[in-house]
Amino acid sequence: MAQLSFLPHIQSLIRTAFLHLHHTAHLQPYLTAQAAETFTILNVLTEGFAGKSLVFGEEETGQVKLFSLPFFRLTALTLCMSLATELQRASTLFSYSLSDGNRELALLWDADGYFTMYIAGHNQTFHLPGPDALMRRVCLTWESATGASRFWMDGKRSLGKTFGQGASVQPGGLFFLGKEQGAGLEDSEHPLSFIGEIADVNLWEHVLLPQQMRKVSQGCSGLTGNILDWSTVIYEKEGAVKVDITDDCP
Repeated sequence: MAQLSFLPHIQSLIRTAFLHLHHTAHLQPYLTAQAAETFTILNVLTEGFAGKSLVFGEEETGQVKLFSLPFFRLTALTLCMSLATELQRASTLFSYSLSDGNRELALLWDADGYFTMYIAGHNQTFHLPGPDALMRRVCLTWESATGASRFWMDGKRSLGKTFGQGASVQPGGLFFLGKEQGAGLEDSEHPLSFIGEIADVNLWEHVLLPQQMRKVSQGCSGLTGNILDWSTVIYEKEGAVKVDITDDCP
């Protein structure tokens, strides 16, 4: 069978079309069609982080918005990312919130060595080795039916905990790295902005199998998320954040 070389282009067009709608939906009453199109094009920076990482500077102004493919409410998920930081303080690593500011999904870390997983108004903490100057691979899983949750770090799993049974993550929100939606420098309701390096962020709408988790939590597995795929995700960045070439996975 001939290789369908045009499929990546079609997928790219679908992602871009979704991004266009996401950007301009709330502005349509005020924009002409041409102005809306111009506004959208100016806001699309680039697509994909394959072989790259994000470095968040000490100015605490950096944030990155990720545009996922459309999804229905999530009743299970797997989130993985690599990160490094030398600042021992509370930070927002990953967040997903609705337009009203409700936190639907988030991963936070504090200086006491606790990672906190937030799911649809519920949360659970895990005492794990904190990030340091070495890039660490951190993954988490959760499923609504049983409330079962677990962390994986550098190929090793944590004990399991239960929370958020029956809950679900609602669609229509925004994904952020390094800062929560609406969080300012003086915002006491949100942890401080992340300062350090983040890479290889992937999100799935299901819990990966144990053998898959062992691979993906060690890094360079080749597995990519079906909601957020680090290698192809469309993003916007602003403030003190730069894209760095890593080639961690030859």
